Amino acid sequence: MPKENSSNLRPDRLNNTLLALASFSITVALVCAIAWYRSVTEPVTLDDIDYTQREILAQQLIQISPGTHEWAWFEPRIGYTLKRNAELTMWNDTFVSNELGYRTGQEKKTAGVFRVLFVGDSWTFGMGVTQEESYPKVFERLANNHSSDSDRNADRKIEAWTLSLPGYNTFNYINALKFFFHRLEPDAVVFAPSSNDNHSATNVLPNGSTSRAGVMQDQFGDPHSVVYNAHTITSFRYNKRWEIAYEQIKEVESRLEELKIPSVIFWLARWSENHVHYWTDNSGLSSPYLVVPSQYTLGKWRNPLPIGHGNPEAHELYGYMVYTLLAHRLGLEALPSPLSTSDIEWPQVFTQPPDNKKLVASYKQYAHSQTRKQIAESFEPNDNDRNLQLQSPGRLDIRTGIMGRATTILIRRREAVDRLSITVARLPGAPFIYPMEISVGIPSAADVTSTLFTIPRDGDETSIFELEIPSDIPVGAAMDVIFEAENVSSFPNRLSTRSIYIKKIEQVESSNGSALEKGTQSETRPING
Repeated sequence: MPKENSSNLRPDRLNNTLLALASFSITVALVCAIAWYRSVTEPVTLDDIDYTQREILAQQLIQISPGTHEWAWFEPRIGYTLKRNAELTMWNDTFVSNELGYRTGQEKKTAGVFRVLFVGDSWTFGMGVTQEESYPKVFERLANNHSSDSDRNADRKIEAWTLSLPGYNTFNYINALKFFFHRLEPDAVVFAPSSNDNHSATNVLPNGSTSRAGVMQDQFGDPHSVVYNAHTITSFRYNKRWEIAYEQIKEVESRLEELKIPSVIFWLARWSENHVHYWTDNSGLSSPYLVVPSQYTLGKWRNPLPIGHGNPEAHELYGYMVYTLLAHRLGLEALPSPLSTSDIEWPQVFTQPPDNKKLVASYKQYAHSQTRKQIAESFEPNDNDRNLQLQSPGRLDIRTGIMGRATTILIRRREAVDRLSITVARLPGAPFIYPMEISVGIPSAADVTSTLFTIPRDGDETSIFELEIPSDIPVGAAMDVIFEAENVSSFPNRLSTRSIYIKKIEQVESSNGSALEKGTQSETRPING
């Protein structure tokens, strides 16, 4: 009887089970479908993938990318241009590059043309907008349309010529200006520095794409490519690189003055006004200048990532601003603003920096506060955001501390310390590169120090050594701790370099002689700042 009852109930249980399984399967399918939909519709950014995945992705892109750039073999100090006389599609635009490798007009200057040469980087190129939407072209249209009613300007046509590319730094566009100057015959020059122009320039890979990988010494003299994630900080190398950049502009500005060619400086892309005033006064620049308020490079004025530059509306605004600056220099008539002035902060044209004493105090106070906010007093690799401490993203895995050939880590100096305690470790599976010398230094304006120590092949994997802090680095300033390895090895299945683990950097009051592990040899010597 029980067996019979059991038999009678089995179909219902089976139906219920099948129904439950079907319901579960549908739920799983829906979840998978939603996940798939999100994966194909929501863009993945570089922040979403780890260090290893980024390198694998970079290698794949090098293999499949057709490339759009050429190495400037005719003048290597320019770095690179676009492929010349080529139809290119990049950064939301399809265009034909000219015979010099730029997205702009033809080289030959026709009679009656007043050529204004814009030199800069991605912001002046117009990354993310078309050539006609870029602010130099906006200026060109404004100047020609407005001057058509002016007897003084009716006999000439104003032309904007753009000697700018994404990735250019001060060295790139200054050397391009020097090299092409006599061929382009400019009648006026607009320098358009961006707030990252003291970064390393990119290299051109064999396939024509660009990368900062492989830089052993950049144009500013550092032993690796430099990209600052922290902005406006008190660091010797940060300030030294800006000093070098301003010297480049000042040299060309002086030559233009001798040739009686007017120039202006259009500070575009996330500048703080006190930074510009301070360095303009410090370097002796004399051209009239205007600082675009940083809010007009963000928010509604910005193209979405990964472009992250000004959108067409922003370039319209920049065009009016640069017209205002050039009108002051060239004697053009003032434009009536077509934009509402109620919500636009129109920047001032400066012929010289404001009061020097207030300027210095304001800049130093701002830089000090930014250093305190952005730079930690110690370093230890982890999954938290320590990228602000790195001057060389890609040269150090922030999660593990694996270093390539060279890197720089910023450490904010605290009170009552005179040395750093640095812990490093040998890489497992790379015995061929050891024993290996590692140089670590802290440059400063006067009292520069470094140490040279050896990572042994055998014995303890971890080594600890100490490094004296230069006495002229003030409390609260960022120290540039520069590591250089004698040898490197590749990662398994990848071509990227590795040398050591940087495990920890701490500040200590004094050396007690116990920090140096057995097998580590060290000596202190001066290095160039």
